Amino acid sequence: MRKAAIYARVSTEKQEKEKTIESQIEELREFCKKRGFLIVREYVDDGWSGETLARPALDQLRDDASKKMFDVVCIHSPDRLARKFVYQGLVIEELKKNEIEVLFLNKQISDTPEDQLLLGIESLIAEYERAKILERTRRGRLHKARSGKIVGGVPPFGYTYVKDKGYVVNDIEAETVRLIFNLYIQLGSARAVARRLTEMGIKPRKGVAWLTSTLHRILRNEAYIGTAYYNKTYGAEPVSRRKYSRRINTSRRLRDRREWIAIKVPAIIDEATFRLAQEMLRRNHREVRSNSEHYLLSGLVVCGSRGSRYTGEKNRGYRFYRCNNRH
Repeated sequence: MRKAAIYARVSTEKQEKEKTIESQIEELREFCKKRGFLIVREYVDDGWSGETLARPALDQLRDDASKKMFDVVCIHSPDRLARKFVYQGLVIEELKKNEIEVLFLNKQISDTPEDQLLLGIESLIAEYERAKILERTRRGRLHKARSGKIVGGVPPFGYTYVKDKGYVVNDIEAETVRLIFNLYIQLGSARAVARRLTEMGIKPRKGVAWLTSTLHRILRNEAYIGTAYYNKTYGAEPVSRRKYSRRINTSRRLRDRREWIAIKVPAIIDEATFRLAQEMLRRNHREVRSNSEHYLLSGLVVCGSRGSRYTGEKNRGYRFYRCNNRH
């Protein structure tokens, strides 16, 4: 009896919720049963992009293949292995060198030149079709934004997204937004605002504690004075990336402001309050930069408890580092 491994992958949270990973695994189990294979291990990458080969389950499969733990690998379809034809070929060739056969449930491919050519052509066509879909989607979203409509359903804190209406003011969250601006103008520190909100028992939309980074995003968001922006940032690969990342372009970078698309939304904060908060943010930023020469490790040291950055502070004549999100 031949020993088999099965590999399954889904790339989005929506696919995970729709149980497509379970359906893949069930079909692969049935496939192995009909072939008389003994399944020795199942390798599953939930929510991982096929644009990268750095996936934990796939890496484990490749490591185990080098140890000859199985004779055949069963996969639902080539795009479950990888989205790019080059990546598919790399892994398949690596497995073949270990005398391991690769079988696709929906496409039986032999080693003949004709079948290998067919696999290559179909994979390249699939890549091309995916690129076309992404480009059409991008252009469609730009057109929608230029028509003054909100693109995307995740609104800033203080708003609720309503289909065909866009952002609608969430009265409860909007009160918290006004409180945040007023407290910042009064206290002059995002950390002080976070402490006050915690003392008052006011929680953010997600999590249990307010982060200074969340408060800074709120304080800088022009949506609160009636103008939201689309096409403001773009996805990019981070300079330093962890070994495993579900997506490649996990970092966001600002576009040139001339590329931003303005969309009118209901205002929550009056412009005078917003401008005053911006001036205080700029002043605090200048003060931090002027003190940065004394704290060479600011932003480089990471808190082991919350994962937040450490910045320098001076207290009673001593200079030291402290986690940004302490309460």
